[in-house]
Amino acid sequence: MRNVGYNLTSAAFLLHEANLRKEQLTRLLVNAGISATDSWQWIENHKKVKNFIDNNSRGSVENELKNFIELRNNSAHGKEIDTVLNANELLQLCDFVEAICQAMSELVLYCFVDRKKKIGKLQKIGKVVNWYQQQQACAIKISDEPQEPNKRLEVGKKVFLVSENKKICQNAIIESIQINKNGKNTPRRRIPIREIKDSEIGLKFDKEGQKGLEVYLVISE
Repeated sequence: MRNVGYNLTSAAFLLHEANLRKEQLTRLLVNAGISATDSWQWIENHKKVKNFIDNNSRGSVENELKNFIELRNNSAHGKEIDTVLNANELLQLCDFVEAICQAMSELVLYCFVDRKKKIGKLQKIGKVVNWYQQQQACAIKISDEPQEPNKRLEVGKKVFLVSENKKICQNAIIESIQINKNGKNTPRRRIPIREIKDSEIGLKFDKEGQKGLEVYLVISE
């Protein structure tokens, strides 16, 4: 709306003085309406977090978080430090924080998507049945038709790629569309979903996908 003044309200902000260890981190998410058990399971099993733990021979996410906080506290409070981290170790800490932040970001987005599904503003239209790494594209089985008959897929449109089991939720922009017509792949800039129901189409996104992700389309804003 134009010419309407907006103010920031203090109730929308949180001052959190405690270090965000597992307990404090999950409590923070509980205050946002996200189950503590669900939130920690999501963080622990998020692909980027798991890759970090596996690739760096770390014992657990919780221990790595404790270690990071201890290092931070020792540095911040002037405690005498016996060991100075080298550049590679500092970069690893940055990678860990980035992984945790991405996991939390996708968790919050997943809760948003779940809510939008329940109130009818998002609808599943299909599932990724194949992911082609070299082409950075996927084959999607269109299994559902949106409630609005004129809905279509088109280049530049946003969709959501979701898997609760894989702990993935991200929005993605369609970069290209291909349909198989008479044995030949034909590019399309847009196509009504009712024309491709129960068939497979090729889509390329601006994000990397993987087999098993569900594809959701915005039905109404």
